[in-house]
Parts: sequence; structure tokens; C-alpha cells
Amino acid sequence: MSPTMADGMTLLDDLGIGASYPTRGGVDVTTGERVWRLRPLVLDAPPTPSRVQRDLDAVKRKGDCAGVLYVVDHASASLAARALADPLVAVVATGERRAIVGGGQRLYEAAATPASPTRRGGRVAWGRMAVGRALLRTAEPRGQATLAKEAGVTQQVVQQSLRALAPHGVGGGRGSWTVTDPSGLWDRLVAEYPGMRGLRRPWTAVASPREQVERAQAVAGDTETLLSGDVAADESAPWRRSRLAVLYAPSDLDLSARFAPTGPGAIPTLEVVVSDDPTVFATAAAWADGPPRLTDPIITAWEVARSAGPDARDAISRLKERALFHWGDA
Repeated sequence: MSPTMADGMTLLDDLGIGASYPTRGGVDVTTGERVWRLRPLVLDAPPTPSRVQRDLDAVKRKGDCAGVLYVVDHASASLAARALADPLVAVVATGERRAIVGGGQRLYEAAATPASPTRRGGRVAWGRMAVGRALLRTAEPRGQATLAKEAGVTQQVVQQSLRALAPHGVGGGRGSWTVTDPSGLWDRLVAEYPGMRGLRRPWTAVASPREQVERAQAVAGDTETLLSGDVAADESAPWRRSRLAVLYAPSDLDLSARFAPTGPGAIPTLEVVVSDDPTVFATAAAWADGPPRLTDPIITAWEVARSAGPDARDAISRLKERALFHWGDA
């Protein structure tokens, strides 16, 4: 089965490997404290050793990337050996659910995934992160019932989440809770969010991101959708030109009448996301002044972080400044 660039990006996300969204200029992949600028190549079959060398030579001549990132169904023995020995050759093998980046290998095995701050028993702690996002909405202390409604979880989940968040500036008394370090909690939530996990379907069109969103929402009709990523950030805290439109929906949208499918190696202009995170629409509603249109600013910041462009970090800082300014108004 032929992989797509979207398949490769989803696997990197599942493996916890940071990566910007690929552009014609390359993709930034993070391992530890090192960021690798790599040329993404989607292939139907693993490249031969001579093909790998030719690709590296071509990248070196052009000078805009340090190495290459192959997205393939499976890695041949020679390709895996080269990637393990040479950090300038990275491999994402979607059929094998493994990646070799920066000379290190990661294999996706859900049952063997070590516990992390975002996991409990192999499951993502969606509820805890949603309670954190709800707490950041305002400085006004709130009780468990209110937080449960805003986060879209049960009061039992809120109670467990408050205990887990206590070391990160969450505290309270007399049945109400608030945040003493909103900046620190924001940074933690954005950094630890594991991604939407569900479906991310890429589409391509020549219209502006705003026009593409309007087309997609027209197809969705009465189905509730949420803007996210660059377009949502541009509405909340304008800073940079939107490159990729992201639309969250409760189920997949067939946009084939208005968009073209994004082929292997192509760069999408709009993505439809059906998230495994069941709290996204609840926190969006909590943050909205009226009917929810945008994902909450923490989810939006996470989407911006995975998009292309050197100014993504600045755009996230603007989002944070705007969100925490309103937090301090209460």
C-alpha cells in the first residue's frame, strides 16, 4: 500500500516526534534538543543505497536542507542500516509503524509505550488536559460542576485532574479552584498535548485559506465544525499569513466536489480533523463568547506549532499573550 505524507506525519505524531508541517522547503523534525531540516520524499518502495546517495547529494547542492526524510510503507535492511548510521537520513515506515530519525529508532507499540504525563494505562489523559484548558479561561475560581461542564468531562474526572494539576500551579479552597501560574500551565499543556490521534484528511485547492474554509463549511451544512491552526490564530491574534486551513469536525467530510485529494508528497492547503479527543468541542464552547467557531487557544497553538514557517513560534506567543490577557481580566 502506498503511503502518503499525511500518513508519515501522523505516525511521527503518534511516536511523539516533533515535526513541522512539510513545505516545498522541507520539514523540521525535532529529536531531543536537535532540529533537523529534511527534504521529505514519499516513495512507493524503499530507495536503493545509490538512490539515497543521489538524494543526499542533491540536497547538499541545493543547500536548503541538511538531509532527507523518506516516507515509505516499509524500510529495507539497507535503508534502515543507513538511517541508523547516518542522522542525515531519516525514515518513516508507516506499514511497520516505526521511524528512524537522528540515528535513533522508535517503534509504535501501544501496549509497550512508556507512561508519560499525557498517558494513564496506555490511554491519553484527555480529561486532565481539558480541565487545564478550562482553568486557563479565566482567573475566577470555579467549582467542580462548572469545570466539568466546560471541559466536557465528569466531576470525578475533574477531581482526579485537579489533584494531578496541583504541582503545576492549580489550587483552591472552599470548593473552588484557579491557577496561580497560568503561563507555566499554558506552556505545559501545549508541549504535552499528544495530537488529535484520530483522522486527519488532507485536501488541496487554489483559493485562499479563508475561502477554502467557507467552501468546506458549506459542504458540512448543519454539522458543527471548528476552525483551528493558522486561520483560527489569524482571527484570535493576527500575526502571520495563513498557510494551512484546519477544520475540526465530529465526522469525516467528503470535500471531493470542491477540493482535490492531496497526493503523495503534495502539500495540503486544508485538513479535516476528526479528533479522538472528546473534549475539543466542549472547551471551544467554554472559551467562546457566543456559538463556538474556533478551537480553544491551546489547541489552536498546538496546531500552529505543527504548521510550516519560521514565524510559528511568534504566532504562538501572540496567541498566548492574547489568551492570558483575557485570563487576567476576570
